[in-house]
Amino acid sequence: MDALDARRSRFVARLMARISTALQQQVVQHLRAAGYDVTVAHNQVLIPLDQQGTRISELARRAGISAQAIGKLVTDLERKGLVERTPDPADGRARVVRYTDRGRALLRTALSRLDAQHAELAELLGPDRLEALRADLTRIAHHVDPEGF
Repeated sequence: MDALDARRSRFVARLMARISTALQQQVVQHLRAAGYDVTVAHNQVLIPLDQQGTRISELARRAGISAQAIGKLVTDLERKGLVERTPDPADGRARVVRYTDRGRALLRTALSRLDAQHAELAELLGPDRLEALRADLTRIAHHVDPEGF
């Protein structure tokens, strides 16, 4: 390992990205096995999407990508019947993205895999250490992204 790789490997953000990618890939594999045609890229919409609906601009902010890129993902998820754009009740001129019934079923399927991941991590670390890790990550999330979702 050269000096740059050694330096990069010591950062927590790199570990969190590695873990996040692997866990998201597991969930997507679970969803695909259940008949949903989704990719990890779709998570940029599906993860930050609120139950009551979320504007494209807010999804883009939460994902850290452009509204145009989020719009393309939303269009793809609409074609798959997982989300829909509806008028924003707070502003009739604006639109929000919402889960469809099929999208809520996808969410329930994803949550079942997330529950299993949580149980696997609790077995690996122990429930107390996993809860401490969750608390530490929550604290970090609030520090680096106080307006997060």
